[in-house]
Amino acid sequence: RWHERFIAADEQVRQLGYDERFIRMWRFYLAYCEAGFAEGATDVVQFSFVRA
Repeated sequence: RWHERFIAADEQVRQLGYDERFIRMWRFYLAYCEAGFAEGATDVVQFSFVRA
């Protein structure tokens, strides 16, 4: 549903100044979330990187 609404708002998103790279990244992320929720396979993690 989020993915469909984002696609429907494509022109509005572009008018806000977001480029093709941003749109592709969000479409991928929303499709990933949709699949994760459908399969019940979502999780939250946090990474912290420190330069040694």
